[in-house]
Amino acid sequence: MSAEVLGLIEDGYTESGYIAAVPQLHPALRFRFRPLLTEERTAFLKSIANTDRSQQDKKATALVKDRLQEWDLCGRDGSVVPLTADVIKRLKPRLFERLFGIVLGSDAPDEDPEASPEDRDQLSADKEAATKADKPFQQVREV
Repeated sequence: MSAEVLGLIEDGYTESGYIAAVPQLHPALRFRFRPLLTEERTAFLKSIANTDRSQQDKKATALVKDRLQEWDLCGRDGSVVPLTADVIKRLKPRLFERLFGIVLGSDAPDEDPEASPEDRDQLSADKEAATKADKPFQQVREV
């Protein structure tokens, strides 16, 4: 699922993401998603600002479901599980939090050990730029 990361979010643009496994907590996850525009992220954050935690969780689950296009999460039988809100809300909390942060644009994905050297270099450069600018990760990928 390797793809070049652009600084501009064009219509139909998707990115690859990877979350490294955490032993005894959750497996690795590879996925493709549609990044949020700055105005979409702002609208989402406003929509949850004065809601209780359960409403925030429901809206976060819906956002992740809406933006994810595919993933490689497998169930007990080894087959890929469907990408549904019911499955997403049953993700282990730390895996969901990482996935949500990446989709929201505030967290960078981990370096995928199967990614090309060019993709790894671009991810490292974007992480460094976000840190230096003290901005959410996704903003360094936007024009």
